[in-house]
Amino acid sequence: RRSERLSQNMAKKNDFMANIGSRYLLINIPAYELLLSDNGKIALRSRVIVGKPKKPTPILTSEIKSMVLNPSWRVPRSIIEDDLLPKVKLNGDFFNQRNFRVFDYQNQKVEKTPEEWQQLAYGQFPYRLQQMPGTNNALGRYKFYFPNDFSVYLHDTTNPNLFNHAKRALSSGCIRIEKVDELARWVANSLVDDKQLWSRLKYTRDTTKWFPLNDALPVHLVYWT
Repeated sequence: RRSERLSQNMAKKNDFMANIGSRYLLINIPAYELLLSDNGKIALRSRVIVGKPKKPTPILTSEIKSMVLNPSWRVPRSIIEDDLLPKVKLNGDFFNQRNFRVFDYQNQKVEKTPEEWQQLAYGQFPYRLQQMPGTNNALGRYKFYFPNDFSVYLHDTTNPNLFNHAKRALSSGCIRIEKVDELARWVANSLVDDKQLWSRLKYTRDTTKWFPLNDALPVHLVYWT
């Protein structure tokens, strides 16, 4: 019954919160919400976008160990096949326009004409893709990396309008954050040692820089209805 399920959920949540510590990042997947707790107080609350039903965001606990400014994006195979090749079939110049570099599996860069890319998009695509940092990059300005078996992470987005949707299960598993600038600022102020370098680079768009954190930030992806 619904009331039983709600009370079970509540008990599970209370147990979890009793052992969570005072500084953490928590993403409640079905609520499309991120909470940052610092010293037992909510330091940030933000809307998020999570994985769609076919590619759901996993439930897990890990630790954010670094923040990447202006990340490049190594595109997973499933996204190449499901999302990008259909666009190349319509527009052979898609890779060039969106700042993708194409490599073979010996790591050699591959160059083709738009017509050749279009033809290749119809067959077995034998290459890997990397989108370079910049204003077109799907990850946006920031990526927050935490070790996990699902290749998911937190990041910015180039399409902020999607945060206006009530149902925000729209990604391929990773989590996009609406208030990503605020989160990046908090992480830089609280957990990054080289604040001078951060200040110098934070307005650039094409220099990729990994900032290790001086203390890991626990991150919890939970499913609480």
